[in-house]
Amino acid sequence: MDEYEYRRIRVTGHFLHDQEILLGPRTRGDGVSGYFLITPLEREDGSRILVKRGWVSREKKDQATRGAGLTEGTVMVEGLLRKTEQQNIFTPENVPEQNQWFYINLPTMCSLTGASPILVEQISDKSPSLESQLVKQGYPVGRSPVVEVRNTHMQYIFTWYSLTAATSVMLYILLKKPARAANAKRWKRADV
Repeated sequence: MDEYEYRRIRVTGHFLHDQEILLGPRTRGDGVSGYFLITPLEREDGSRILVKRGWVSREKKDQATRGAGLTEGTVMVEGLLRKTEQQNIFTPENVPEQNQWFYINLPTMCSLTGASPILVEQISDKSPSLESQLVKQGYPVGRSPVVEVRNTHMQYIFTWYSLTAATSVMLYILLKKPARAANAKRWKRADV
């Protein structure tokens, strides 16, 4: 599955909103807290896959508050294939019985929903202003279709060279101080 991750695909089917999974809480770029919706998609042949439909605000967590975002009928989903996430030491355990999911555990999610072990992350190529309106109406907003790998090398270079320079100055000051203190003691003894 690793070689297929982030591959762009299209699937059609209808969402099974009664088996929706809430992943989070997670924050968006603007610092607003909310959840990612993962919903099983039943395809024409009866098989199911999981679709990470997108992000909704905390106020729209309950399905009753986002009736507009509950898409009915056959839909076509365009997205990226994704794999399960690894839990780190800071991530709490999932509580499937209460629909509390803190990380994607694809095998468990699939066994509960009857889905195949496939996760598609829906993409959105809408403008940020339109996405903001959709969020207010209760529509889940998918991820950007561009896979961005952060390049922070210049930041690391600046940080480490600055730390090196600061440490060198501190070491120079520290090494000069004892010599001054020792000379001061010698002059005091000579005066006595």
